[in-house]
Amino acid sequence: MIKARVVNGDRSTRTLKELQKLSYRYPKNAEIAYILGQFYCEKLWMKDGLGYFRKAIQLDGAFRTNPYLIKSVVAGLGNDGDHQLVEQFLVQDIGPSAAPFLEEVLEGTWRKQVKDRAADILRQLK
Repeated sequence: MIKARVVNGDRSTRTLKELQKLSYRYPKNAEIAYILGQFYCEKLWMKDGLGYFRKAIQLDGAFRTNPYLIKSVVAGLGNDGDHQLVEQFLVQDIGPSAAPFLEEVLEGTWRKQVKDRAADILRQLK
């Protein structure tokens, strides 16, 4: 039931609290960690989101190449306060799988600072 609410865009405090309870109850469930990461990244609370994404990847390495996870993280390059955390995560936790998404930033309509950050990460990944 909670997954359906999340899929349908419910980002209420109630849903967040229920997800956190599930995370405590099922600490080895990568999907719950992933959903919490998405939840936080959508709010641009990158530190929290990256922590949950890191947990999801540790529990299930397939999340390292999940396009939705990577897109959410790359969007965090626009967060001027946490962009360094995002850069570190992309380089250390995601690696080369992030390259196509970073190239999309360079080709897109992102502001110059974000494009510069993406270009810097691409250089680090090579």
